[in-house]
Amino acid sequence: MEIVYTYKSPTMKIYSKEIDQKDWISRSIESARKVGYSPHLYTNDLKFAEGLNLDNVTLVVDTHPEVWDTLKPLVLSMRTDTEFFISDNDVIYKKPIPFDDTVDFFYDGIETENWEWVYSKSIRYFEKHKIFNSNPLWDYRRKNILNLGILKFNNLYLKKLYVKEWYALYESLVPHFKNLNPVSTSAIINQYSITLLLNRHNYKKRHFTYNGWPGDNEYYNHFPGYSKVKSTQLI
Repeated sequence: MEIVYTYKSPTMKIYSKEIDQKDWISRSIESARKVGYSPHLYTNDLKFAEGLNLDNVTLVVDTHPEVWDTLKPLVLSMRTDTEFFISDNDVIYKKPIPFDDTVDFFYDGIETENWEWVYSKSIRYFEKHKIFNSNPLWDYRRKNILNLGILKFNNLYLKKLYVKEWYALYESLVPHFKNLNPVSTSAIINQYSITLLLNRHNYKKRHFTYNGWPGDNEYYNHFPGYSKVKSTQLI
């Protein structure tokens, strides 16, 4: 199984404290190798890829610099197979994940605590300016958000719907980016959109992190956001 990582040169400051992104992805790659995954990096920064223990590197062009995590939908739009999953760079693997072909979509977990500080302000802005009023999928109400620390699509039609929705949301927000937090906007486009899709449609899904983050489950630990600053030992 191929494990796909993404990295693009920062166009904005994401954390107030310094995070060594290369150290984290190096640790993730080595842990993934130990459980049998083949690491593949998609990046617009070949210098970042130097020294990483990768089987493949694909150079891509980032055409959406206004928001943060934009290479995942690009990878999904480029790939027509299902023999891979996408991983955040701060996931440390312990054993292979039991992906099942009968499940349409795999993801990391459900966010129940991040609504106020990540999502609510931007979504209130969207509602005030009626940005998505004509979008039949959209809902401005609070949700339990799907976290995409890992994601795997087995259903190619669902993947197509997600990629189409991602780019539609991005285009709708272009006139408003100057008024929005780019990190929050990225989380909304990436994670709120798939949450709405899976709430609307009856697809089979599965996740692995159940007790918040850092996500310590049988298969991996995920250290998102500032948990990387707090954690001195990975595993």
